[in-house]
Amino acid sequence: MPHLLGHVAFGTPLPTSYLPSLPPGAGGAWPATPARTSPEDAAATRAPRTPRVSGSRANGSPVPRRPKRKFRKSVTLDPDKVAQLGLKPGKNVIAFSFSSRVWGRQEVQAHAYLWDWNAKIVVSDVDGTITKSDLRGHVAAMVGKDWNHEGVAQLYNNIRDNGYQLMFLSSRAISHSKGTRRYLEKLTQDGETLTQGPVMLAPDPLSTALYREVVVRRPQEFKMRCLRTIRELFPADWNPFYAGFGNRETDTVSYAHVGVPAGRNFTINPKSEVYAATTRHTKTYSLAGINELCDEMFPPVARHRRTRSGAADLTHCDAFADSNYWGKGFMNIDDSELP
Repeated sequence: MPHLLGHVAFGTPLPTSYLPSLPPGAGGAWPATPARTSPEDAAATRAPRTPRVSGSRANGSPVPRRPKRKFRKSVTLDPDKVAQLGLKPGKNVIAFSFSSRVWGRQEVQAHAYLWDWNAKIVVSDVDGTITKSDLRGHVAAMVGKDWNHEGVAQLYNNIRDNGYQLMFLSSRAISHSKGTRRYLEKLTQDGETLTQGPVMLAPDPLSTALYREVVVRRPQEFKMRCLRTIRELFPADWNPFYAGFGNRETDTVSYAHVGVPAGRNFTINPKSEVYAATTRHTKTYSLAGINELCDEMFPPVARHRRTRSGAADLTHCDAFADSNYWGKGFMNIDDSELP
């Protein structure tokens, strides 16, 4: 066996006694082992190659370089790409899918909403506004407990029935989008399921969202930036934000930043008491009380509004609402005019 390994590995000749006898009639002799060629001899016998210069063809002409394609990351789509989506008025489901050797086909769904250019939007915070507290409300929902403000689903549904669009805004990280959307979809009170709308979350990692919310306590930085981006989608002469509901001073600042009137910038405390920025120290309401005044605070929006071409506008004129027109102050009367 060692002789055979040496013959295979190093080409040493096999002993005569080791060579087996050829079968009768085979003729010839045992095939000789081919001689091993040194690397120097092999290189000398190779055909000479034609030298080629990088960036040129064999005939010497330069090879044209392909321009490098540059891509820019963006979270917005231009109008042409939006038109290719084929969105329908209202809620649309968009699916992002990819394949992996380990996990197979994966799919993530998102919702895209198509609204009119003159839509009226009511913004609502989630943590502490729909729930009674920022943390306990979601922990209670995970274990099947109801820790939501009583009557919030009915109020938001009545606002929707009057022609307004609901939008939910939270400074949570984007990784919580699925859980937040599932929580809002399953919220039911007295047989009424909460109306659905866009759920706007921070496009940041969880660590960044927690740092902004817990450490520096400035969630309004994301909320103001998000609301400004949505405001830019509408015409410059139309402010879509009609009212806002929050539970902190930062929510009030965020809504006021995009032009929500102080009389419709509402804050809900843990006792389910509601007050506007103008009645903070004078008047508080309950959710049931606001629900009774829903038609006065949120007048029904006419279905047929003015188009950009200038058709008739039957939309409620907010300047002549009771809270704005009759509450301007007292009339100045000179003493000489009194009898």
